[in-house]
Amino acid sequence: MRTLVASLLNLDKFHLGSRFSVGTRAVTWAWLAIYVLVPLLMLIVLAIQARTPGSDPKLRQKVSGCLCTLTGARQFCAIRSYLSTAAKHGLSFFDALVMLTEGQPWIPAAA
Repeated sequence: MRTLVASLLNLDKFHLGSRFSVGTRAVTWAWLAIYVLVPLLMLIVLAIQARTPGSDPKLRQKVSGCLCTLTGARQFCAIRSYLSTAAKHGLSFFDALVMLTEGQPWIPAAA
């Protein structure tokens, strides 16, 4: 970002004037475009790749272990729902599980 600001502040020192060849001006404009577009494209890529709550790809791939039986699937869903609700209220997965195993389960406040 600093490079872009510095480039824009010193734009008069770039080879953009008519006294320079077309090739020189084209390369200068290309570099300015890169300075502007790359940070914007990086933000877009990061936004696309950002995981939203409930979009765990490994969760969808789970086919073995506890999901083999209906009882195991129900237990898995109950634990996953409990941890998801705790996370939405600012409690970490680890803290929620520790409280649960200590016999003091976290319960959300009534709305």
